[in-house]
Amino acid sequence: MPEELSVIKQEATTVMAQARALVVDDPESYTLAGQVSSACTRSIKRFEGIFIPIKDREYAAYKATSAELANLTQPIVEVREEVDKKAYLWHVLDLARIRGEDEAERRRVKAENDRKIKEREDAVLDAAEALEAFGDGQEALEILEHAIPVVAEQPQSHMVMSGRKPMKVAGISHRENWQFEVIGELSVEWTKRIPDMEKIKEEVKKSKGQTAIPGVKVWDAGTTIHK
Repeated sequence: MPEELSVIKQEATTVMAQARALVVDDPESYTLAGQVSSACTRSIKRFEGIFIPIKDREYAAYKATSAELANLTQPIVEVREEVDKKAYLWHVLDLARIRGEDEAERRRVKAENDRKIKEREDAVLDAAEALEAFGDGQEALEILEHAIPVVAEQPQSHMVMSGRKPMKVAGISHRENWQFEVIGELSVEWTKRIPDMEKIKEEVKKSKGQTAIPGVKVWDAGTTIHK
């Protein structure tokens, strides 16, 4: 086969050179164009005669190998998907638990801060009332005026308060993957018109190019029938 293939390659190179150099401008050159085109067809068929059987054998082996691979791996893929769904569900629930723990900790910290503020305010008021009871109203007033309010730092809603973070395990990780499905009629802002390619093709063919469809360029590319 290598020797035969070498001969076909040489013949194909020759005919391609003839085709590139050919100028069709009279009856004789038009006849020659048909001969060159036929020679190209013969070269193509000779290449196909060698390689298509090889390709078919290899493709049959490829399909058999692919089928065997799929039979072996597909059940594992399906089981893995089940495991991944279970793991992701636990991950989502764990994130919800962490958010709940963070919120509980924020509430606890806020309650503790509020308690400290109330204790300081009560202490200042008690001191002022004691001084006023002893008849020193002016000093009591000064204590109230110059008392430094206790403003404890309040936890922010985005802060992780509980100290616990989502688990990380070998082999898998998770991220959001939002999907959607259209289940009803969309408003105009979410839709676009798709050209009806078959209808355009039919119109162009029927009118033999004598049509003017906005946004459509029409030309005759020609088709050569090989016999």
